[in-house]
Amino acid sequence: MPPGGSGAPPSPVRPRKKRSATGAVARTSAGRNGSPGAGRMTMTDPRQEREPFVPSGPQREAIEDLDGPRFIAAGAGSGKTGVVTRRFVHAIAAGKAGVDEILTITFTIKAAAEMMERIRDLLRRRELTGIEPDEEQRERMARAYRDIERARISTIDSFCSSLLRENALMAGVDPAFAVADQSQALIMREEAFDICLERFIREQEEAGRGRQAVDLVSAYDDRLRGDLFRQVGQIYDVFRSRGQEPSLPAAPVDAEGCEADLCRAVREIRDGLRREGKEGKTADALLEAADAVSAALEQADARDRLEALAGVGPKRNKVGNLKLEIDAFADAYQAYAAELRSVLARDTLDMFARLLSAFHQEYSALKERRGVLDFADLALGARDLLRDRATRDRVAGRYKLIMVDEFQDTNHLQYEIVHLLSGGGGNLCLVGDENQSIYGFRDAEVELFRREREKARSGGYLTSLTGNYRSHGDILAFVDSIFNRRDMLGDGYLKLEPRAEPDGRADDRRVEVIFVDQGRTCKAEGLKSAVTDVTRPAEAQLIAERLNQLYGEGGYTAADTAVLLTTRKDADKYRDALEKNGIASYLAIDISYYSKLEFSDVLNLLRLLVNPLDDLALIAVLRSPMVAVSDDTIYHLRLARDEGGGASGMPLWPLLEDPEAITGLDEGEAARLAAFHEACVRLRGDARSQSLSATVRAAIRFNGFDIAVATLGKQRLANLLKLIDLAVDFESVWGSSLAEFTSFLEHQKLKKIKESEAPVEEEGVDAVRIMTVHSAKGLEFPLVVLPKLEARKGSGRDGPPVLLVDRPEEPGAPPSRVGLRYKATGDGGSLAGKAFEYEQLEEEAKAREAEELRRLIYVAMTRAKSHLILCGTGNAEKYSEADNPFNWIRGAYSLARKDRPDLDSLASVEGPGGLEVGLSLCTDPQSAVARLAEAEAGITGGGDMELSSDLGVMPGPAVFVPSHVSPTALDDFRSCPRRYYLGNVLRVGGFRRRGTGRAAAAGLDSSGMGTLVHAVLERAAFPTPDVLDVDDSYLGALANAELDEPPAVTAGDVERARQLLAAFSRLDTGREVVAAAAEGRLLRERDFAIMVGRTIVAGKIDALVLGDAETVVVDYKTGVASDGDEDDLLEGSYGYQLAAYALAAGRMRPQPVRVVLMFLGGGGAERVSRFETDQLADLELRLAAAIDDMQASTFPPLDGFDSGQCPFCAAGPQGAGICMTRRQ
Repeated sequence: MPPGGSGAPPSPVRPRKKRSATGAVARTSAGRNGSPGAGRMTMTDPRQEREPFVPSGPQREAIEDLDGPRFIAAGAGSGKTGVVTRRFVHAIAAGKAGVDEILTITFTIKAAAEMMERIRDLLRRRELTGIEPDEEQRERMARAYRDIERARISTIDSFCSSLLRENALMAGVDPAFAVADQSQALIMREEAFDICLERFIREQEEAGRGRQAVDLVSAYDDRLRGDLFRQVGQIYDVFRSRGQEPSLPAAPVDAEGCEADLCRAVREIRDGLRREGKEGKTADALLEAADAVSAALEQADARDRLEALAGVGPKRNKVGNLKLEIDAFADAYQAYAAELRSVLARDTLDMFARLLSAFHQEYSALKERRGVLDFADLALGARDLLRDRATRDRVAGRYKLIMVDEFQDTNHLQYEIVHLLSGGGGNLCLVGDENQSIYGFRDAEVELFRREREKARSGGYLTSLTGNYRSHGDILAFVDSIFNRRDMLGDGYLKLEPRAEPDGRADDRRVEVIFVDQGRTCKAEGLKSAVTDVTRPAEAQLIAERLNQLYGEGGYTAADTAVLLTTRKDADKYRDALEKNGIASYLAIDISYYSKLEFSDVLNLLRLLVNPLDDLALIAVLRSPMVAVSDDTIYHLRLARDEGGGASGMPLWPLLEDPEAITGLDEGEAARLAAFHEACVRLRGDARSQSLSATVRAAIRFNGFDIAVATLGKQRLANLLKLIDLAVDFESVWGSSLAEFTSFLEHQKLKKIKESEAPVEEEGVDAVRIMTVHSAKGLEFPLVVLPKLEARKGSGRDGPPVLLVDRPEEPGAPPSRVGLRYKATGDGGSLAGKAFEYEQLEEEAKAREAEELRRLIYVAMTRAKSHLILCGTGNAEKYSEADNPFNWIRGAYSLARKDRPDLDSLASVEGPGGLEVGLSLCTDPQSAVARLAEAEAGITGGGDMELSSDLGVMPGPAVFVPSHVSPTALDDFRSCPRRYYLGNVLRVGGFRRRGTGRAAAAGLDSSGMGTLVHAVLERAAFPTPDVLDVDDSYLGALANAELDEPPAVTAGDVERARQLLAAFSRLDTGREVVAAAAEGRLLRERDFAIMVGRTIVAGKIDALVLGDAETVVVDYKTGVASDGDEDDLLEGSYGYQLAAYALAAGRMRPQPVRVVLMFLGGGGAERVSRFETDQLADLELRLAAAIDDMQASTFPPLDGFDSGQCPFCAAGPQGAGICMTRRQ
């Protein structure tokens, strides 16, 4: 079971209301712990359930058979929770146990609360299953109802925490220990690792292993970005979830045996060639390979041998009758190269083992010093207590019945705790479903479920619940058609029997497939891969259109609907399409909470309370809605400091003690500054004597800030109030230090930690919920949409793990095999590769991931009650070999023109068992994208001007008043108003800035390369000059982290990136940036937002150099500088960017600003503009005029057309000629 279920839920706050397409108010909601609100889901008030419960035979057996162990394999929708709660009540009524003698372990706090409420209601109504209780039973149930608060219904974390507090002395922990949540534990782990790494290198140097320790860091974290910390942390968590001390197993190497096999294979190849008498290129190449291998074997050193063997291995080509000999030669070559790599990797593996042990010791010591435990500590401590016989007998003796729900998601450690508690298992009831085990990425072990099920089967105490009371029969038949094969869910598959009551709906087909054919689009554009910027929006638009049809014809509502995703990626695309089509939605997925503007405003105030001499925090607060002083006031503050004889580096805060002495301030501004200063001083004083949460609450209310934010929407106010919850949680672990809490928040923002927005709850929600399949587990919806089914889950942002260990069959047994992704310093990558048993372990891990993906899709499909929509993209001409969910469906229902030549004309297809499934095949994704653009402009279905399939004539512009705009968008508008209208207002796909192009079949396009070069410079460990040291693995990891659809990185990409970064190092400003970093004067990736009239101009500054005499803004551009006039950059294509950067920097620090555009292409060039403080007002007027022009514009096309600007220009690559003037 995933840890963290016992964490405190966030406080509920009501949301802001959103207008639907009809003008009615649609309300969004999220329930506690971040899951959706009640709506039409299963988490309903049990007191509303008044229908008599009539159990099936297996259900009755599971409820009433209390003598001995019971294993309940409960299929999806089989009434599992009802069975567990009634088993609890039946045990009480039968006198088998008192209310506090039943231990029930559930998956989450929410599930525990629901179970408690259901049991309470059954006891209150004195309800037993199918019978009327006698007087004695009624008395027992009445007594249990009075004592229900004593019931032990909790998560495993909560149970372990209680056990440790009760036995703190014996467990060796502080009875008042705090439990760190995942964010708090991450910070402590980082701190422990930093201490441990420094000590580790020093100790290894003292022991004569300093070179190996330094090589480890150099090879695996040369940029000190935290890669080594993540790699050690990954394997550390594996051991902890298994309840084991972190200790890597030994890795035996048999290089000599493999060398003998290779020598024998070489001899047999030579003998075979002589015997066959074969000649020619293929035979010569085989002989050359044999000679090269023999020469490599003459090298004395393993490193030299491996380098000599690189790239000389044999190819498995056909040469006469030598197939067996060639295969043996190739296998022996690969095996020996792997063994040589393992020989070289032994020192590295030893260093990892020592570092892992050192980290464990340091992290444990740090937690002990602070009186803190993490979630793994709770389970480990409870397990250790229960291993003591006396303690185990005392604790286990309290419970006459133990029930564990969601047992399929249990890990080794939790499994051991459960079995220690239950003794021989005679009072243990395990409940779960193998097909719903989807937490392997958190170290859940489905094999434990299978093991216990087989023991129950052989012991005669297995009960299988296969009746499904949730889904329509056609949905279950479809699920069965996909998964009832041995290669899908195997022997653990439970065929579900439809038992749901008729839903009264008249849907023609309960299951339908939306298929976006990317094949013709790719062929038309000469691409081998999907045009994702077309197909993904097209799919989203088709989903929105189908939902609107079902809402109008099928009687469904938005509140009935859930869009379930396997990953968070692209969630915003589906949300945007829904809302552009008038469908209210709620995104119940973790986002970057710490980047919200309202959060940043409060964080700046907290920084100021900690250190009033922090000028950046002070100016940010003064410019925020908390104080909202004018630019003139900031200017006069800076002027007063300089005129007073202070150096430009002196802080501004002392000037606020007497603002009336500041020359040039009017009385109102002076009074405002005086009141602000007095309030800050008072708040600082209060912070010393009150709780941290009280200080945060006061900061939120500072000068009515909370009221101002509330006018912008309830969600924003909820985000502010969530800070109070964060402060309470932080205080419980770390104490009430405002400085440490502020540092914690800055850390979360810097690391871009994902955190959901504050949940907002209202009853009667009328919005589509967009959520992950994991968060939808345990819920049900009348209408479920599963998009993007052609995508597979990847290995995540951090790439594949560096270390792998095996999963022993016996619980608690230590691993016996280890694998390492070996890297060596200074070898250029020729020696790197998989060492020891990594390749086999990786294959095993991939097989488990493939199994879990099948279970994940099964869970997603079985959330649907009445209607299921499945969506994906692919080439409709033929099948691909990719193992993904959409291909499973296509294969089962023959969705390819090679099998169904009439596929384009079909509205439905018949599959296994005669089930008819609806089909909507989109062969023109561009048309769907155009309709999405129309929907945004508010003209869907109503205008008399319609876009043809070739985009035809564009409609006239809608009224457009941007609330937010970027400087780049302003420059785009000046470049070509019509193209800006298409790309930024209508959001038609395919309109890119100049210099960008579509991705080729492999490799990065210009936009992707720019993103990655920016990421390198953002993360570079200045002042170390390491930006040139990029390789394919590093660039590939960056692509996975930064790009939505990362392509495979090519050698050409690496060379291109190195050229761009070399230009950075050569340019004067590049050296200035590095020097500023060394002196602590560099800020990177700095967000800014400036108000210009009613519009916010917002963007990001790549680098900000803080100088005494001026502020330097650096903007990296990976293109080539033009040969235009450098003296008048404001009139050029980047003019509005320059103006916005200068104005933003000038408002941050009122002093002259130098803006440098660093063009890294073409060998590198700089374009520099300098602005004095008295020019800032003119820059604001310039931006305001541009925005006014935009609002008043009819977005005309250019007189002349530039095919490099617009792909839809008649002279451009698509040649559609969309502009009215051009067509005329």
